[in-house]
Amino acid sequence: MRTVLTSIFTLSIILIQAQTPCVNGMAGLYPCERIDLQYFMPLSEMDDAPGLNDIWGWVDPIDNKEYALVGMLDGTAFIDITDPLSPIYLGELPTHSSASTWRDIKVYNDHAFIVSEASGHGLQVFDLTRLRNVINPPELFDEDAHYNGFSNCHNIAINEESGYAYPIGTNQASGGPLFINIQDPMNPTLEGSYGDLFYSHDAQIVSYNGPDPDHQGKEIYFGFHGNSAEGLVIVDITDKTDPESLSTSGYDCQDYTHQGWVTPDHRYCFVNDELDEGQFGYNTRTRLFNIEDLDNPVLIGDYEADVTSTDHNLYTLDGRAYMSNYTSGLRVVDYSLLDNEIMEEVAFFDVHPSDNNAGYSGTWSNYPYFPSGNIVVTHRTDGLFIVKAQDLSEIVPSQAINTDICPAELSVNELETMSFNIAPNPTRDFITLTAEKDIKQIDIIDITGRIIHSELLNLYAGSAIRINLDVLEQGAYLVAINNDFRNTRRLIIE
Repeated sequence: MRTVLTSIFTLSIILIQAQTPCVNGMAGLYPCERIDLQYFMPLSEMDDAPGLNDIWGWVDPIDNKEYALVGMLDGTAFIDITDPLSPIYLGELPTHSSASTWRDIKVYNDHAFIVSEASGHGLQVFDLTRLRNVINPPELFDEDAHYNGFSNCHNIAINEESGYAYPIGTNQASGGPLFINIQDPMNPTLEGSYGDLFYSHDAQIVSYNGPDPDHQGKEIYFGFHGNSAEGLVIVDITDKTDPESLSTSGYDCQDYTHQGWVTPDHRYCFVNDELDEGQFGYNTRTRLFNIEDLDNPVLIGDYEADVTSTDHNLYTLDGRAYMSNYTSGLRVVDYSLLDNEIMEEVAFFDVHPSDNNAGYSGTWSNYPYFPSGNIVVTHRTDGLFIVKAQDLSEIVPSQAINTDICPAELSVNELETMSFNIAPNPTRDFITLTAEKDIKQIDIIDITGRIIHSELLNLYAGSAIRINLDVLEQGAYLVAINNDFRNTRRLIIE
């Protein structure tokens, strides 16, 4: 019997690895709508990688081959997906220092630039043209250059038009963006930074071509500033020695402004708040800002999904947003009628079929920009999915956006009593916890949901206490009080 069951399980893995159309709401084991599975590459095919995180892509300008650049806990994997039904794992570039849950990759001029939250990692530079000459995969690659002007880093943004890289959430400039000239990829050069508004969790930098005449032709930073009140931060960084703050935009029911992306016409910015679903108990929400006036962005509403999963990373292309929302997988949302306050999901592929709850299992990110239309999606603990949307051109969205930004049942008084503050953040070895209501217990939770520090307190409203955290490793955590795990704050340990 055991032999029979093992054979059935092995056969099911083989079947879902191959091309599997989405039919009647399923592609093999995976719920779907209008997205087909091209290939699933489990971690075992990636040299038994310990887990995945972020992802980016590269198209070889010589032969148009497509490559997935996949963040792993202990390095970066390179996968040739030119034939999406038979991808080739070419090998990996090991981490510069130690393993970490967080790794981020971007591309400029045929080079990959890689950062990590691992201490001492700095910025790795890898010449992607080396992938043309892999004869006996998988190979163990070495880095081509390294920049050590910072230690750990949460994320990196690159403006390919200007040739600048922007490490974000480093141990420098209070966690704000660094301005690094990478026009010579082998010799990254620091030219400035912006730490006035402290820690930035993620960012997009563009050469602005939107409708605001005051800023056309300028290099504009869109920053997503974690649990700071500023939320969305817009800065003119054209002059690397003298950045100019244009605007900051908080919003009601704000918890942790995690990531966002502007539309290609630079008229809208879509913002992910990573913790609001767990904090306030509503469905997945994406904040929608009109940014036609960069000095005065306007929050016009939310896109609200029909599930409660936690949102993480999104990207925009051709009137659609490609959202990686942890447990509910890849969601494709049509915003082509947003001028009429209409925005609707038109396709999805759920890489985590067991549930759609708020939490941190499932997908980390996706990359939708390959000319072939193939989309690569990382699952944190399962592997890499290569998927492709069916023809979506005839679908007309009709769902109205949500203009009730903060639900009525969450009154101002309730929000105030649910709040507490921690500082400094990021920190190295301690926080000061300030109570706005009596606190009897504090719990610190890692990204997997495991409580790794718990402390009983007798802290009264309006008072503060120092909490020593020198036993924690570098990375991101959640802080909860009084066993209320809806009431959390994000904490970064440098």
